[in-house]
Amino acid sequence: MAILINPPKRGMINITDAAIGIGVLFLIMGVIVIPMNNWLSNQAKAIVAATQAKRVQKAVQLYIKDNHSMIASTATASTPYIFGVSRLISAGYLPTGFSTTNGFGATYQTRVFEPTADKLQSMTYLAGGARLSKSLARKVAIGIGAEGGIIDGNTAKGALGSWNVALSSFGGYNPGDGSVVIAGFYDHGISINDYLYRKSVPGHPELNTMNTSLNMGNNNITNAATTTTTTLNATDVNSTNVTATNNVTGTNVNARTTRTEGETYTGGWFRTTGDTGWYSEKHGGGIYMTDNSWVRVYNDKNFSTGGQIKGGSVRSDGDLSAGGILKLDQVNVAGTWCPQNGAISHDSSGGILSCQSGRWKNEGKMTWKVGGTFTVWPGQTQDLGRFKLCINTYRIDGREMALTQLIPTDSPDADGNMNWRAYNGTQYYAYYMGIHCFI
Repeated sequence: MAILINPPKRGMINITDAAIGIGVLFLIMGVIVIPMNNWLSNQAKAIVAATQAKRVQKAVQLYIKDNHSMIASTATASTPYIFGVSRLISAGYLPTGFSTTNGFGATYQTRVFEPTADKLQSMTYLAGGARLSKSLARKVAIGIGAEGGIIDGNTAKGALGSWNVALSSFGGYNPGDGSVVIAGFYDHGISINDYLYRKSVPGHPELNTMNTSLNMGNNNITNAATTTTTTLNATDVNSTNVTATNNVTGTNVNARTTRTEGETYTGGWFRTTGDTGWYSEKHGGGIYMTDNSWVRVYNDKNFSTGGQIKGGSVRSDGDLSAGGILKLDQVNVAGTWCPQNGAISHDSSGGILSCQSGRWKNEGKMTWKVGGTFTVWPGQTQDLGRFKLCINTYRIDGREMALTQLIPTDSPDADGNMNWRAYNGTQYYAYYMGIHCFI
């Protein structure tokens, strides 16, 4: 028996094809388009959330700085001082109308502890709202910057591992894995939590840039390929070679030999530790010391200057010559004591004096002065004393016999002085002798 099967109608076939196409379209939207749209939406939310969180954290920092004393009097190492966005708005650190939640519905809660006097530690938690994947939470944390992090177990970890802090340090509060946190550390109200990232963050070179001095705490830096710096200050530098195009600054520089092609300057002394000093390699002369008394000229070179050479005394072992005149500042008096025979000096009028037998003598001119005057009457003989010269300056002569005598009685001494005697043999009383004696 033959069985007849009627073929489907063309309209039914078209309906079936359309249904299959629509199903495939829904499948594509469910598998690709909708998830992609959600991913893009979350990425945009993450950027906005990070921007909002940075603004909140800036307000948190200002609030803690301005209220440091009040917070420090309340917070302890185990009891936190807690505040949120509402407090920041009412205190004027955020504008009125600022949202207390982010795009994921999370609220902000800042907990401040004081583990050490005047050193505050804060952690701002983004709690509640939609549960974020760790990758999305990390995206928000990276957008916040160095202070941003996420909770992983019982640890708050900085973005890309830049810092790790146990939640027990902040009272153990834990809103859940993947929650975004913002760390803050303060010393006397000054924020000190500008962390340096250990890894490169694309588009964020500031995370690998120091904004202040780096204190290594007496620890070492090793395995550095190239170190570039403007100034290197060090107590000791151990290196095979040190090449610098500008300055090398240190407390001490110890070297076997130091050679410079230009000038060498010092604000202190140039010191030598042996029997050496300064030496001219080109001309073979120099200045050095080999004992505690004398500064010597190396290789017996001459010493020349257009200025003065000044000292307590100047000695020449040979001849002494001058291209100009010889000037003697010291003034001495003829007849006074002198220190060394043969010494030369001058008196107040410029007369040359020489030291002879322990006395200054002026051989070039007479510098006598009246040392005494005497009157000798007729019939008198008088010893006048020691003088260089005595002169009978007054005598009356007439028809009467006049006999007077004025003579030295010994030889001159080293100063030219002699004993003098006067005799008046005149017969008449009125005829006296007037005598002047000179020294």
